[in-house]
Amino acid sequence: MARTRKTQVLLRSDEYERLEAIAAQRRTSVPDLIREAVRDRYLPLAERRKRAVEAICQLRIPIPDWDTLEKETAEGNYTEDRKEIYAGMTLEDLVSEMKRRRAERVLGSPEGTKA
Repeated sequence: MARTRKTQVLLRSDEYERLEAIAAQRRTSVPDLIREAVRDRYLPLAERRKRAVEAICQLRIPIPDWDTLEKETAEGNYTEDRKEIYAGMTLEDLVSEMKRRRAERVLGSPEGTKA
């Protein structure tokens, strides 16, 4: 088990109450929420990127072979769909967009709407 250290954080009552509500919704504890927030905000970028790549890999979406991607990148010849996905997006945005599109394919309609 990794070595841990204890710390104390003082929060305003309204902040703590909001965290309690979020923790209840997620069926977790306030300390777990705080630990998660610290990890998400302050982990090294490399670790966050690794997690994002792992999340993308779990999506099992069809991706062109490496040679095709490399050629398109070198030529700047993306399909219109890929331009729409990648333009100005962070890795986290890309993962969210891929999950949304996968859900649409699986459900047959956009999230939150009925087919």
